[in-house]
Amino acid sequence: MGAAFNTPAKDSSKAWNWGKGGSYLTAFLSTDDGKTWSSSVLLDERSNVSYPDIAQAPNGDIYVHYDRERTGAAEILFARFREEDVQAGKLVCKDAALKNLVKSKLGMKNGGAVAKYPRPSVQ
Repeated sequence: MGAAFNTPAKDSSKAWNWGKGGSYLTAFLSTDDGKTWSSSVLLDERSNVSYPDIAQAPNGDIYVHYDRERTGAAEILFARFREEDVQAGKLVCKDAALKNLVKSKLGMKNGGAVAKYPRPSVQ
């Protein structure tokens, strides 16, 4: 299971679930239209990660959104990294971050805590 896209430089990048039971979510980089995958970086080593979706922002940041434990923790997470991180095989860019929790079965995250949105008062 994976998601592929072409970067502005026309290189192919791919996020891929690799391993038994949907573990080892890894981003791979190809510079020859997917004939070979020369570089990779591990995004999440935990089991039960699935359904990655990948996009690249105009500034070069790559985002992979995915879920973990659909019937357990019910988490939606994202990783932010750059091609330089994939080429290095580890996070080297200052803004790169892995396993960012967006939502769990407890609700949406906001600044590291479950967001509580009060109802607007009616006047």
